[in-house]
Order: sequence, then C-alpha cells, then structure tokens
Amino acid sequence: FHPHLRSKVLLWLSVSFFYFFSCPPASRPTMPAAEVSRPGRNQYLAALAASGPMFVDGAQLTTLAGLIQSVSGKEISHTVKGFWMGSMYMGVILSMLVSGVVADRYGRRKPLVASLGLTLVASVLCALVEDVKTELYVMMALRALLGFCLGMGIPAAYTMVLEGAETVSSRAVLVTVADTLFSVGQMWGAIGIIVLNPYLESVGLGQRALIGLWPVLPTAAFFALAALGVPESVLWLQTQGLTPNHSHTPQNPWSVLWAPAMRMTVVAVTCLVFAASFLDFGFSYAIPDLLRHVEGETGQKPGLQLVIISALGLVGSALQMLLVTRVNIGHRESMSALGMGLAGLVSLMFGIERYPYVAVAAAYFVQLVANTLRGLMHIYSLEVFPTVCRATGMSMGSFAGRFAAMTVPIIFEMMSHYEVTLTPMIAPIHYAVYQSFFVVMLLFCFGASLVAHYLPFETKFTPLNDDAGEAAPLVGCRA
Repeated sequence: FHPHLRSKVLLWLSVSFFYFFSCPPASRPTMPAAEVSRPGRNQYLAALAASGPMFVDGAQLTTLAGLIQSVSGKEISHTVKGFWMGSMYMGVILSMLVSGVVADRYGRRKPLVASLGLTLVASVLCALVEDVKTELYVMMALRALLGFCLGMGIPAAYTMVLEGAETVSSRAVLVTVADTLFSVGQMWGAIGIIVLNPYLESVGLGQRALIGLWPVLPTAAFFALAALGVPESVLWLQTQGLTPNHSHTPQNPWSVLWAPAMRMTVVAVTCLVFAASFLDFGFSYAIPDLLRHVEGETGQKPGLQLVIISALGLVGSALQMLLVTRVNIGHRESMSALGMGLAGLVSLMFGIERYPYVAVAAAYFVQLVANTLRGLMHIYSLEVFPTVCRATGMSMGSFAGRFAAMTVPIIFEMMSHYEVTLTPMIAPIHYAVYQSFFVVMLLFCFGASLVAHYLPFETKFTPLNDDAGEAAPLVGCRA
C-alpha cells in the first residue's frame, strides 16, 4: 500500500484494538445447542406471505433510483433529483408516525392487507405520470403517496413475522427471511432496469412508464397472498384479551413505550437505526455514481451495478443469518463489531485518488456489512419492546431510518453537483466531493459501533417481553 493509505489502515486497527480491549464486552446469551431449533416449513411460508411490503419496498426504491439516474442534468437539476428520491422516503416517514400505533391497536393483518392494496393503486398512478418536465411536482406527490401507503404495512409485517415464530431461536431467523425479501425486491427492480434501460440513458415517456410498472406485478401477487393466506397474530390477540383464556386490558402503546424503563432503549434504538440506515442506503445510492465516474462510459452497465448491489444485500442477509444462529454471540456484540468493521472499510475509501478501484471494492463490502447491520437492528428493535407496543417501537426506529435514507440522496446530490472529471492513471483527480461524503459515513460508523456496544439489553434467545411497562425479562441489563 501507499504510505498514506497504510497509515489510515494502521490508525483504524489501533483504534479498534483499544476499543474492544478497554470496554467491557456485552453479556453473551447462554443457551444449550440442543434447544436451538430452526423454523418449520409452514413458518417459512407464513413469513414469506407476510413479507410483501419488504419486497415491494426494495423493488420500488431500486426502480426509482434507476429512473432518477436516467434523467439528464439538462432536464432537472441534481438538487431536484435528490428531492425526487426523497419524496418516497418522506411518504414512508409520515406513515411511520401512525402505522405502528395502528398495528398495535387494530392488529397486524388489517394494516398489512390495506397497505398492499393501496400500494398497488399508487404504483399504477406513479407509472402513468413520468413526465419530469411538466408534471414533476405531481410525480413527487404521487411518490410520497406511494411511500405512505407502503409504510403503513411495514411495522405490521415485521411484527407479524416475529410473532409467528414458535421458539425463541427461530424469531431472528424468520425476521432475517423478511429482510432477505427486501434484497430480493431490490434484485427484481434491478433486473427491470437491466431489461428496459441498462445504461440508464434518458428515455421517452413510454419506456419510463414501463419501468414504473415493473414492480406492480409482484405487488399484486403479495396482496393476494396477504388477503387470502395470512392469519392474525395470535400473540397480539392474547395481549388484547381477544382469546378465550386471556383477559388482558388493551393499553395505549405510546404510554407503554415512553415508560421510564423503556425511554433509554427507545432513544438508543432510534439513534442506531438512523446510523445503520444512513450507511446502507447511502452507499446503495452512491455506488453507481461513483463507478460511473471512476470507470467512465467504458465501465460496467449502470443497470448491472444495481444488480450487484442487490446481490450484496443477499450476501449480507446470509451473513446476518450466520450471526443470529450463533449461540455465543449476542446481537449487541455483532452490531458493535460490524460498526467497527465498517469504519475500517470506509477508511480505505479515502485512498480513492491513488487507488480508485480499491475504493470501489471497499464500497461494495461496505454495502454488504451495512445491510447486515441494518438487518440486525430490525431484529433487536422487534425483540426489545413488549408486544403491546412492539409495532409502535419498531415504527419509531423505522421513522429514524427512513429519515436518514431521505437525507442521503439530498446530501449526496448537493455534494456532487460540481463538474468532476475523473481520468484515472492519466491526470491528478479531484475527489474532494467523495471524500467529504466518506467523512460523514465514517462518523456514522463509529457512532453506530459505540451505541450498539452500550445498548441496555441483550435480547438474543430470550423470551419476548409481554409485560407492559417492564423491560424484563431480558438478560445483560447494564447498570
């Protein structure tokens, strides 16, 4: 390595060594290997049927990213592109303010089915309005509506998947399956881009409409599955006193969530989801642009780059599955280590001026690890809250995560609107724009690792907490 790059790697190794050996390790879950069981086939099928919003979410985000990158700078400015991408996130953010409470008060199934049905209608409307010159604001409003409809079903879907597990060791496996559906949805959207516009060139209205319609077919399929084959969560029915042997009185999810025993957990989970989502969505959005500048027009097809990013999400889900099934590694330990690993990978990207392809390879690994970190945060946020406010707590974290995802394209487009000519191996390159973005990413890596290390509870392989107002029984409580 060049001395400048080598010094950054050595600095990261020194910081990580000091970090892990100076801080007390998180409590590890202890569970006999004989008690670890995998979900049965019916549980897998039920989890897949309930994971429709995650698949549609990944497909819509990838399709929208491809549409935005295919619009030339002469049609709309880079800043407007960022707000266009952020409009869908804004809709999801607004829905997160109410979707969790709706799922906790009225059940998991009704919001799930209604969300997919409304998303199907909104998807068709968005595909029919794709004239960025004359109908830009209408198009952004419809994308926001699409995000709102989709976001109404995400907390309900995640909580239904978790509560459908029959054993404590199968919960995280089923949620990982749901997270994998998000990556599969991204792959579906990327395949549509490759088929319809592989070079992300400026295309006509008809072709843009076809790209917009690409996610509609799986949306309709998941809507039918949810409406016909997904039952209500039995655990939610019990907490609401709607089963013969249970007489619980329904409680206000917000009052339970902000009880003294849960406040610090809510704040910590929200901050960590924000950091993990910023890293994951940030590199998902930035990698195609980075590769286009490094490799020029002779590089890979931009549509193929979206497929590679989606494939990295699948590999990240496999890594997540490996971590959640290990009996001697807690969620806090896993997330803290992943945060430090991300910091090391991002530090490699500061050598982009001298080693552009090393930086590109590091960016791919960052995408993989960030996807795993975000998936583990989904599991932790679902397991740490009581059933009576589980969807509300999960929606609070998702609110922070989608706010981070909304700010990423705006920040990146505002940073990269300058004309930057990249000619590797020929002339000096000005990479200040990308390096500034990497600095922001590095700060989030260290912040995520630190917050994960000091999360108040370990939830892996512990019974779900169904006692409102209490944070126990959870192991590893910190004083």
